[in-house]
Amino acid sequence: MDDPSSSRPSSSSSTNVFLSFRGPDTRKSFVCHLHGALERKAVSAYLDTENLRKGDDISDLLKAIAESKISIVVFSKNYASSIWCLKELVKIMECNKAPQKQQVVLPIFYDVEPSDVRYQKGSFAEAFDKHEQRHGKDNEELQSWRTALREASNISGSYSNDYQDDVRLIDDVVKSVFNKLLRISSSSKESGLVGIESRIQIMKLVPPFHDQIYKVRKVGIWGMGGIGKTTIATAVYNRLRSQFHCSCFVEKIKIHLQEGGIRLLRYILSRLLDSDQVHQIGTLEEGYNRMEGLKDRRVLDDVDKREQIDPLLDGSSFG
Repeated sequence: MDDPSSSRPSSSSSTNVFLSFRGPDTRKSFVCHLHGALERKAVSAYLDTENLRKGDDISDLLKAIAESKISIVVFSKNYASSIWCLKELVKIMECNKAPQKQQVVLPIFYDVEPSDVRYQKGSFAEAFDKHEQRHGKDNEELQSWRTALREASNISGSYSNDYQDDVRLIDDVVKSVFNKLLRISSSSKESGLVGIESRIQIMKLVPPFHDQIYKVRKVGIWGMGGIGKTTIATAVYNRLRSQFHCSCFVEKIKIHLQEGGIRLLRYILSRLLDSDQVHQIGTLEEGYNRMEGLKDRRVLDDVDKREQIDPLLDGSSFG
């Protein structure tokens, strides 16, 4: 970020993504749209909404970086001209290298070449000429800025010049962020489950998983209640969901079937489709037609009768 914000998240806020960018370059264009796309995916992103700098206290920004799981760094032509951006970047790379954090860093090279960032050429060279005049060529902090730029530019990132427009670039960045957050969340949730990894590996040996995952249609985990079927199903689902455009885990399926299959179909569609018309679906066949193309994106829990899932498997189930 270029400046501190007057609407910073409180210490209790949970921020998944920190956005570092040069305000005058991208705030009202690319970054604004990227932030909106992240929010629509329910990804909380720290965004500075105020241009006016207030003092020299950057502590809140550094705290937000430390508490984030992912930092997106938007390198634009004038990024290095902002001391605030450079200080942010130093903190981001510290969190990236720290063993206890290993924060994910996603660089976006917006109308700049990675080599310009890495070797401080072009507009980056001009910015550092001014920094050297102000701080001195051998200034220790200035050298830390150069190091952070080199390290960040060596991380695989996205290049705006590879895309026809910002829409496609933003779409890919959001997908990448969402998938990385899923893996981080899944890893965190499974870390305290003794023996879960061996059970996941057993599931991977089941032929549908072992061969080609995109061919999987139905996989059942059978056993008496309380032995951990839901835990295993959730763990496997979390490992696989990033491979699909959308996904849905339905727990306690019998509750959703109290009003018949239509309620279950509406629930699944409401989770998978960005539509406010799901509640208008009146028949199972109508719901099934909306499910076309989504059959391999569902996991159902607490199933003990074939009849509970027949409406979701093929069109012949509808009478």
